[in-house]
Amino acid sequence: MNNDDFPTLSPFIAPDVFAELGEFQRVGELFGIDSATLMYVAQTEGELVLLRNSVWEQLGNTDSHNIDAGDWDTVAHHSDAVKRNYIDLRNKIQVGHQIDAPIILKYRSEYHLVSGNTRLMVSRALGIMPVVLLFEVFDNETGL
Repeated sequence: MNNDDFPTLSPFIAPDVFAELGEFQRVGELFGIDSATLMYVAQTEGELVLLRNSVWEQLGNTDSHNIDAGDWDTVAHHSDAVKRNYIDLRNKIQVGHQIDAPIILKYRSEYHLVSGNTRLMVSRALGIMPVVLLFEVFDNETGL
């Protein structure tokens, strides 16, 4: 599946970074980066971009890139496992509600989903190429 298979219009808007405090704390612990720094960089330097498949496929902490359009069984399986309501999200998107964009961190050469796994799964199943908030934090030791 390539990006040309998806419409380019997206229901996603700039997310409230501070509403994702717990997710930023989790990612901060994982990478050894202060969560306040992550949130600051995401808020001030993050960009809303169309999530390209080349980046989507590198996200190791999501299976959303493996979902086909219309594959609601897989979405239900993954959503139920983490107690997320994908049906409400799907309905909101289908009637035109705006949704906070998923948040992705680029650190070193790795892309990591900070928040928005259910949003990515629903996007994929709906055949919508999502817009995400992408931000990059550089490693002070390596400069990467």
